Amino acid sequence: MTNKVANLILAYLQTKHGRVYRNKAVSNPVFPYVVFHVDTVTDTYPTNDYYVHVQIYDAPNVPVKVIDNIADAIDAVNHTVINDSVVNIHITRINRQYVPNTELTDSQMIDIQYAVRAYGKE
Repeated sequence: MTNKVANLILAYLQTKHGRVYRNKAVSNPVFPYVVFHVDTVTDTYPTNDYYVHVQIYDAPNVPVKVIDNIADAIDAVNHTVINDSVVNIHITRINRQYVPNTELTDSQMIDIQYAVRAYGKE
């Protein structure tokens, strides 16, 4: 079910931005871009609970407004359900944080963490 959840998250993120990568960006990506990963599955039968981390990156010395707008578009998913023929997922934001280029040196980032509860339709 983890791959199905990740595929649903990827499809959603691709509607919000054109450069989305699962787990790791390509070498020398074009700014801005989005990286997400699905972390920690907990079997809470009849559901599975996941943490999903979404990071939006941009060049270090540009205004944060660009990635803030992307983050706002992505964060519209907070407290919603994505329905699929195999699984429904409920998404709730845990945290949203700006990380400046003084901490990352080669980029700036907005990090959003979500709790995702997946309900299988088997």
